[in-house]
Amino acid sequence: ARPNPAAVGEDESMVRNVEANIAMLEMLGDRPLSVIERKQPGVVPLQVLRGQAYMKLTVMGLKNQRFVFDTGATSVTVSPRLAARAKLTPIKPFTIAGTGARRTETGDLVLLEEVAVGEGILLRNVPATIREPAGPEEGLVGPALFYVFDITVDLKRRTLSFETPAGSRPA
Repeated sequence: ARPNPAAVGEDESMVRNVEANIAMLEMLGDRPLSVIERKQPGVVPLQVLRGQAYMKLTVMGLKNQRFVFDTGATSVTVSPRLAARAKLTPIKPFTIAGTGARRTETGDLVLLEEVAVGEGILLRNVPATIREPAGPEEGLVGPALFYVFDITVDLKRRTLSFETPAGSRPA
């Protein structure tokens, strides 16, 4: 049963998020969600400013997009600027919980058909939320996106290493 539409708060946010995810899955059809198509271990450079790490991604063919690499993030966000340049079609509003000083924030859910990290990692059909970043970066990404790798963040050397876990082989 759906909560009363007049209700506000977490229940309403949860309903909106479920509706957004259903719409995204309907749009995907038979295509797999967040699949890593190419997964070669490797090292990519990080830029580190005042303790915050940034990495470059290629999103929808747009190279060298600067993203915050946030070890606490569980999803991907993209700036409205990047969404416009990549011609992303919003699916539905999605509520993001735990966004810094604010408890929640709403942004449109979109699907990134292609995200590349360096030359060795290519992801397809990555869900993301459009949200205005705090600075000049084009988005935020967390390590959960790279779930098939063991990841090492080395702020001293300014690198992010992707390693194949013991007992598995790269595709």
